[in-house]
Amino acid sequence: MVMEALADRPDVSLEVSFLDGEYKGNRVSFTIPAGTDTLSLLDENGFSGFLYLAGKFGMTN
Repeated sequence: MVMEALADRPDVSLEVSFLDGEYKGNRVSFTIPAGTDTLSLLDENGFSGFLYLAGKFGMTN
């Protein structure tokens, strides 16, 4: 639903922050920039994981 909402609002960026190390380690983040074709990032099940997206958009500490 988040990716669909971003697709409806191409003027909005989204900063995602989570813990690495199976969500128990350091806080990392990445930003999905405005205008990104977010629906193209989904797999055949409509899923896109944090680590996959972080690899696409450059994870930072």
